[in-house]
Amino acid sequence: MLHLGAIMTPLSTTHLGFLAVIAFYLCSFHGAGAAAVIALLVTGVTAELLPRMLRRIFVPELLLIFGIAACWLWLVPHDNTEAIHAAAGMAISYWLLIPSRLGMLRWVLSLVIVELLLQSRTPNVALSSLICIPIGLAALGIDSWLCGAISARASARLKAQSRSSLIRWALVPTAVVVMASISAGTWVVQEAISHHAASQPNNPRNTGRPMVVNGLQQSMSIGEHENVDRDPKVAARLSWETGADPTGTVYLRAMALSELVLEDSTLSWKPARVGELQPAPPATHQPTRWARVLRMPSYDDVVLRPDGGDAVDLDGLVVDYDGNRYRPQMGEALRSYRADFDDGQLEADPATMLRYRDVDSRLDVLPWNEIEDGRWRLVSPERAAVLIRDRLWERCSYDLTKLPTKLEGPGGVIRNFLFGREASDRRGHCQYFATSAVLLLRRAGHTARCVVGFASDEIDDRSVVFRGLHAHAWIEVVNAQGRWQRFDPTPATYIRDREIGVNFGPERQASGQGEPQPLELPPVAVPVEVAVEQFARQWWPVLLPLAVVLVFLVVVVLRRSRHGQKLDPRLAELQRRNDDLVRLAVSLGVNVTPATTISEVADALQRRTGVVLDRHLDAHLAARYGNGPLPEPWPIDALRQGARTKPQPVRT
Repeated sequence: MLHLGAIMTPLSTTHLGFLAVIAFYLCSFHGAGAAAVIALLVTGVTAELLPRMLRRIFVPELLLIFGIAACWLWLVPHDNTEAIHAAAGMAISYWLLIPSRLGMLRWVLSLVIVELLLQSRTPNVALSSLICIPIGLAALGIDSWLCGAISARASARLKAQSRSSLIRWALVPTAVVVMASISAGTWVVQEAISHHAASQPNNPRNTGRPMVVNGLQQSMSIGEHENVDRDPKVAARLSWETGADPTGTVYLRAMALSELVLEDSTLSWKPARVGELQPAPPATHQPTRWARVLRMPSYDDVVLRPDGGDAVDLDGLVVDYDGNRYRPQMGEALRSYRADFDDGQLEADPATMLRYRDVDSRLDVLPWNEIEDGRWRLVSPERAAVLIRDRLWERCSYDLTKLPTKLEGPGGVIRNFLFGREASDRRGHCQYFATSAVLLLRRAGHTARCVVGFASDEIDDRSVVFRGLHAHAWIEVVNAQGRWQRFDPTPATYIRDREIGVNFGPERQASGQGEPQPLELPPVAVPVEVAVEQFARQWWPVLLPLAVVLVFLVVVVLRRSRHGQKLDPRLAELQRRNDDLVRLAVSLGVNVTPATTISEVADALQRRTGVVLDRHLDAHLAARYGNGPLPEPWPIDALRQGARTKPQPVRT
């Protein structure tokens, strides 16, 4: 049977604790390599629990080599620098801390310095990496403390301590220090982020304006904008790896907006609430065509991808109930990633259908009979979408500047756009057409929603250029096969109309230089709040068995401690007598440190009191290191009396 009490010393327990803390940091802030990090952590714990005989013949080192090879072959994507970074950091930590050796824990501070140097090379320094600073300082302090503690245990005074000292000397102090370090690190990171944000007055995050993605908004209020943004600045580029070149208009999806809210007389599209974000599920299929999305820096975390594709080669993704995908702090840096380019149709969840049929009852007062057709309820959803698109094209026209005025009552601008008496009133851009089409489809009993993103036909040598003026809104309908099918109710001339009079400057020429080169991008830091949420979400399967093992370990150690005391009460009594002598020495002003031996204590007391302790010391050493009988107690009363009667030297 494996005796855990004999293996889990204070040193090994502390090393395993810090190995787990390092794994937590790497999984939280370099999540692409989480699988490799957890695998190496489990390997390290296993290696540390091996019997000492196996540890002496380099079995932990062999396990490390095999673990690195397995991670490289199966768990680490070779084209993902973030995953390689995490796996390498965990492998180095394993090599330093396993098997546990005195004095190696302080090298964790060197790992902290290397991590900060690597993070300093990023365009936007990962402030969340500051949390590793208190981890490194705690490792240095605990290592120094362990050196003194273990030296004290090796001395005669503490040699016979029971195994319950594991809890007092390692588990409890280590847990307290680790929690304090993480709390201090979290505070440091939050303060640094606050200072960083406050020092950038031009940062749009400080203006209170809606977060945007180069022309897109996370909410869309119909009628609040006088005209459409026609910024020619490039927002993204899409290049495809295989297959035929696309033709016509290419749609780059940002997010679906399903909730149509009526506030006073204004209709607004709202996204999912942040609290409803969940880990993104895997793609529903393996793409046969891949595209590379080059996404310019912006101020939002939404993930752009070709419309109809659900696979994205990014780690740490979260998703809302509409299927919108986000990557924390993605918007603050240039990003290049692969995405599904199969141009398929996303599966619809039957459990959420009612959400996409909701129409505010206050809109029932509008004269819908002027535009609705009873046939729309009888045909398939995709046929109804075509009929409604044709009806909108008959009644309304596309315009960017001459937009309808806001009318009183429910609907506001949409009321004038759909039912205005003059043709000049029934003008609008893509937001008007998309919102009207969704309203008509939902009133006809079909499932529909609005989608925002980019639509561009600016195609050069194997790449599509998406500019701010290409920001667009279209709709999706659940077709007869139960999939979301795209329909664009806006007249097809909208791209040409937006480009009229726009000065593209050198950017138009730059867009024809061919496919952008793939970028090797630095890892993007994850905010502390998101990191903690990811930790709680991803690590509970690991923490639960570790907690069970820890409780089992404590129980085994306590039981062995009580059992050991019953088997050898002589050593326990000897230790109690030694503790009495040490307490007396401290009360008399003798300098006692963790490294002070019982012989040194006896010599100091003999000089201090004049009481000869040679016979008692010899008997004690014989009982401690030999087979001598239990000696008589130290003459505590005589030592106290001697301390009171012996004159002390006068200090000058």
